[in-house]
Amino acid sequence: RLSATAPLAPAAAPAPPPSYTGPYTLAEVGEVLRGLAGDVGPEEEGLEDEGDSDGARAARFGPGPGQVPARCWARGMLGWRWPQDVAPLKWHALSGSPHQALSARDAAATAVRALATLVARSPARTPKGALLQPLPAARRLLGSPRCLPHLCQLLLCGDAHIVATAADLLAELVPDLPHAHAVHRTGVFAFALAYSGSNLAPIARLLKATHRRQAWRGADAAPAGAASESVLSPALPEALICCLDEDSPERFADRLLCSEESPRAIWSEGMRRLLVEKMWTHLGDFALRLRSNPYAVYEYSPLPVVSYEELAGEIFCHKYYLRHLCDTRRFPSFPVDEPIPLLRAILERTAQELAAARPARGALSAEEALEALGLDPGNPPADRDPAVRRAYLKLAAQYHPDRSRGTREQFERVQAAYELLSRPGALAVGPDARRLALLVRAQALLYGRCAEALAPLQYAGYPQLTRIVDAMGDPDDRFLTPQSLEVLCPLALLARRSMEASQGNCGEAARCALLPALARVVGRCAPVVSPHLEGAP
Repeated sequence: RLSATAPLAPAAAPAPPPSYTGPYTLAEVGEVLRGLAGDVGPEEEGLEDEGDSDGARAARFGPGPGQVPARCWARGMLGWRWPQDVAPLKWHALSGSPHQALSARDAAATAVRALATLVARSPARTPKGALLQPLPAARRLLGSPRCLPHLCQLLLCGDAHIVATAADLLAELVPDLPHAHAVHRTGVFAFALAYSGSNLAPIARLLKATHRRQAWRGADAAPAGAASESVLSPALPEALICCLDEDSPERFADRLLCSEESPRAIWSEGMRRLLVEKMWTHLGDFALRLRSNPYAVYEYSPLPVVSYEELAGEIFCHKYYLRHLCDTRRFPSFPVDEPIPLLRAILERTAQELAAARPARGALSAEEALEALGLDPGNPPADRDPAVRRAYLKLAAQYHPDRSRGTREQFERVQAAYELLSRPGALAVGPDARRLALLVRAQALLYGRCAEALAPLQYAGYPQLTRIVDAMGDPDDRFLTPQSLEVLCPLALLARRSMEASQGNCGEAARCALLPALARVVGRCAPVVSPHLEGAP
């Protein structure tokens, strides 16, 4: 915004001050200021520092005689300023003039390279790996709340060289900061995921060094599994987070750029395009405001949950997508390198699925989350309903700790409610029969392919199988439903294969009352089985 007051005129004919309201880019502001100041060079406009013998600075803009009383303001500034007091305007005023040394982009690239060199030459650790206390002055200053947000926002500039240098700088600087657990509040992860370039190795190094160290309070909203502690879990598939943890940053960058569909990875160009679009939608008009005012600072909002159609109905357990792993037509003999950790992960996921109706201790229930956002629990919204985000943004602005009426407890409750309701299927009641069927099929497949590796171990899932049989075989129903059969058929196959693999499992199955439960199901099915039915023995 610009405000220009006309020079003093006779009292009989006061001239109203013209006002210019944007949003303007810096280049557009420079054009308006040139029009106000007249067709003069940058030195005459007062956008350069000039001094006479006593060191006084002459400015074309100001309240004094012969000066143009025009000031500018942008969101993020504490008040109106004279143009010569806004450093970015000086660079844009010099652009295209004989006084220009570097363009704004070249100046930014040079500055970031200098900062990266300064950080590299100020190590935070001793040769033996001990952390220095206090940190070197360069790291303390660049990691301060005054500087760090602006370094993170360099990832939005779009220039491949600046983004790569800034990402390497942050990867070197952030892990050793005392407040490294709160870096997510700068929006750096949204900025990194919004980058659409192909030089992703520096971005990958930054993500690998920081994504699991954030205190982002997202355990209730994150998908269950190995990726639940990562700040990236709402936006990235679990397979990519697993790749980021176990492989090199370069391998993760290659995975983001390539298309692959297998039990180990499901990713495509369309999925990355959706990710980038979701991140830019999440950022809103911040990039535009940043162009108008480089001093603007991002107001933190949790990463949105990105739902990929390609992963609908999938469950990821220990490096494998179970639906693809169980697809024996497309992947008839896909190797399973670590069957024991995979079986353990499947059992843990089955326990979580059976307990889906009971929220964790201290966590919000779905009804409490709806009430916290001012939504009607009797009329819950659908998945990805924009009403949830609108309600969150309204209450987050109202209860923000920086506001006079806001408190941190209310703000954190609203944030936790939004993270919970953003999770697909958060309002579902009870376990999902299809997900249970997939988990049971995967275990049966493991005992079919890796029986020798699993034989020395006693199968620990019989109590879960008994609960599933009791839940699916409702005695009040005369016939089994198709959903129940979808679970019970692979469950019976799993019980047979596990007992065939080890004799000790037979006693464990009897102790857990699995065999009587299956006998009741068979007793209900036997009267309706006829030799004339297809597939009957």
